[in-house]
Order: sequence, then structure tokens, then C-alpha cells
Amino acid sequence: MNVEELIKYLQAYPSHARVVVPGYEGGYDDITLVKEISIKPTADSKWYYGRYEKADPETTKQSEQAVLLFGKSRSEG
Repeated sequence: MNVEELIKYLQAYPSHARVVVPGYEGGYDDITLVKEISIKPTADSKWYYGRYEKADPETTKQSEQAVLLFGKSRSEG
């Protein structure tokens, strides 16, 4: 999904609706971080590991920019 697709999808909901992410072990958390990151496909993706990983600066030709939405960590209190 890209930003344009996400915006179109979210426009179907009330603008005051809360956006959450799954919590660490259960429940849901507020989004506390939105930032741009460089990613690349994971070489040997297992079912329990994400399809993408952080791209090293020297691999910019194989990377793409992505927007990371991150939820409040349990350690943040």
C-alpha cells in the first residue's frame, strides 16, 4: 500500500476516528511515530518476519522509501 492508497482508504472514515496499531502482546496502542525510512525486500523472509528490512545507506539502488507508523511501546509507560 502506498500513501495515496492509504489516504483514499482513510477518507471513508470519520476524520475524528482514532488510528491505532496492535500492541506488543495484545490490545491496541496509539500511533506515536510517523517517519520516513529506507527499506529493501528481506532476502529469506520467514512467515514470522516482515517482508522488508531496513536498507543500509550503501544499498540505495535496491531500496525504496516508506512511511513507518509505530505505536507506543510498553516500555514508554
